[in-house]
Amino acid sequence: MSLEKFKFDQDLVIYCDNFKLIPIDIAYTGEMFRSISDNTVKFTSFNKPRCLDETLEFVNSAINQNSNNESLIMMILEEKPNKFIGMVGLHELKSHSPKIGIWIKDSFHGKGIGKKSAKAIITYLTEKYSFYKEVIYPVAKNNIPSRKIAENLGGVLDQNYSSKSKKYELIRYIINLRKIS
Repeated sequence: MSLEKFKFDQDLVIYCDNFKLIPIDIAYTGEMFRSISDNTVKFTSFNKPRCLDETLEFVNSAINQNSNNESLIMMILEEKPNKFIGMVGLHELKSHSPKIGIWIKDSFHGKGIGKKSAKAIITYLTEKYSFYKEVIYPVAKNNIPSRKIAENLGGVLDQNYSSKSKKYELIRYIINLRKIS
């Protein structure tokens, strides 16, 4: 089956407990900018934006990636009052093995939102697009909470992969989508 069949839905809403996932929206740029701390970016591939315009550039890029069916980048919002919590995204959707990325605002760490959001977006992917067989979850080796998310989703550490960035050593988990329940 062709991988070109992924089709972004601007009206997509994925409900999960007391929060929801919606496509990235420019209206939340300011709240997103204020949510990114030094701690938030400790284990991310991006750095803390220096100004609102840098966040706006990211948001516009993410909207374009969604529109071009390259990624599914979603904001995590409290269901009421639609307060910004973080981001979860599936990237490289034209490949056989999309990658997942997630970050949660500091004040929401330790509440299971990362795990539930990751599971929700992966479940959406498997239910709507059966041709994907696995998702790759790259994670900083020392980011224990993110490693636990991958492991709770049935991710298996790829023993043949490691990479170093300026910030951390990167490892990756392979999540078999046939085993997600």
